[in-house]
Amino acid sequence: FSCSSTHHKGSFVVNGHLQNASDQKVFLEQITFNQQPPQVIDTAEMKRGKFELNALAPEEGLYRIRFEKNAGYIFINDDDRIDFAADANDSTLLSTKFNTPANASLSNFIITLDSLHTLLIREDRNLRDIQQENNDSLTTGAQNKFNATNAWYKSFLHNYIDTTKSPVAAIFALSYAQELGMDTVKQMLVSLNKKFPKSTRVVEVTNQLYQIATLKHLPKSTQRP
Repeated sequence: FSCSSTHHKGSFVVNGHLQNASDQKVFLEQITFNQQPPQVIDTAEMKRGKFELNALAPEEGLYRIRFEKNAGYIFINDDDRIDFAADANDSTLLSTKFNTPANASLSNFIITLDSLHTLLIREDRNLRDIQQENNDSLTTGAQNKFNATNAWYKSFLHNYIDTTKSPVAAIFALSYAQELGMDTVKQMLVSLNKKFPKSTRVVEVTNQLYQIATLKHLPKSTQRP
């Protein structure tokens, strides 16, 4: 299809609607993966809940819509036109919509991972309570239940990183993968570099991880404070 003459390759626009919010400034921020603070790349005035933000982006990245008076929302620019809708009175992900595949995938990932994490906390608390009763049979059952949920959690995380079609969604999920072990994380990064060879975001995270790993193996006298 043909694009509008005002639309430039590598750019994207966000058409937003935030219900139940007063008129205010809106900021579009780019979030990096190198521990640098978010960079404001566009601003707009929201009137009657509606606003438009624009940015140039040579590839897929992670961004945040930050409001002057309300909570912010992260998203991925996997399309050149992105519709955003949310309710200021309901900050849950279930009421927040970005109409692109990568954002739908990322939202489902966060919701599922959060529910699994909540379940793990509850089962860990239950296990600790049962251990105090000194009942070996009940303790074994509670431990097995916790182990099964923990394995489910790790399997879900691993499979999502392996199968997502978005390099930025994969990197986002990778930030939760420390429990899988450093060797597994390194193997995942090798796979992601093969899967997304043109993604500078993946390269950036890979270089950062190996710099950290190298620093840990240096003698303390050679490490920077």
